[in-house]
Amino acid sequence: CTVNVGAKKGIHVNAQPAPTIKSETEGAELSIASLPKNGDYLDLGKPIEIRCKVKGFSPGIHTVRFVMRFTFCSDTQGWCSMGTDSSSIEIRVKK
Repeated sequence: CTVNVGAKKGIHVNAQPAPTIKSETEGAELSIASLPKNGDYLDLGKPIEIRCKVKGFSPGIHTVRFVMRFTFCSDTQGWCSMGTDSSSIEIRVKK
């Protein structure tokens, strides 16, 4: 799975502490496989690769909801804050 992350101009997402992901869908377990880095920041022009494990899903397409937590900073104002973003991905489960 891959997740594309966007940000507003003048805002960057720190690579450390690393962003985390948590599934909100029962039976689905998500973890971040790789983060596209640009120095100490995430390269938001590239997708984040996510590992997906599912248990108890029938074959077919399923929607998996998740929450990402990350630290973002203002380039011009010098402040940083913790952020969360909820979203979903569709996965295809094969037999």
